[in-house]
Amino acid sequence: MKRPQVKIKPLIWLRRFRKRRGYGVHSPFAFNYITRVCNETTPYYKYKELHAEEKALSKLMAANWSKAESSKVKRLLFRLVNRAQPFTLVEAGPDTSATLYLRSAKEHMDMLHLYQEEDLQKIAEVQIDFLYLRYQDRAFTEKFFYGCLPCVTEKSVFCIQGIHHDKDIEALWKHMQKEAVLTFDLYDVGILHFDKTYYKQDYIVNF
Repeated sequence: MKRPQVKIKPLIWLRRFRKRRGYGVHSPFAFNYITRVCNETTPYYKYKELHAEEKALSKLMAANWSKAESSKVKRLLFRLVNRAQPFTLVEAGPDTSATLYLRSAKEHMDMLHLYQEEDLQKIAEVQIDFLYLRYQDRAFTEKFFYGCLPCVTEKSVFCIQGIHHDKDIEALWKHMQKEAVLTFDLYDVGILHFDKTYYKQDYIVNF
């Protein structure tokens, strides 16, 4: 599995400097989401437990299992699921330690893991409350995003990894944004909401 390309973080931070802390965001929902979910800095007590579990399991797993996502992204995933409280969570892509963070954020939810195109049959009659789509390449992301799109509800949240890996995936991200109502570009991941009670808006967040 390819890891999403990482550009020089200080340069990205400077480019997005004015997008920090909800600067210029007028929507109360979006401001709260950016400051209390995306950029929340309070250390949840489970972070320590999850890190210890991840460290123990990494000795038994593939070399890249714990490195496919940064700690910052894994903690974000925990907060996103904790906020969304989904009944059904779907992961698409190879196994990584991020699953621990997704699973621990909500008790008693159904989790489905999609690895290949044939697995899309598993969600034929499923409402997806939360999707985490790991990056492999544009074809994979496009196939699974549009394969899961018919399963959204107004409360669904889709989180897409690697949206700035290259120009092709950036172009695809633009198309994905058109399918959603509210989108948040955190560079490392993109987040899409589908609630039509809000006005269409695309936010860039300094994550």
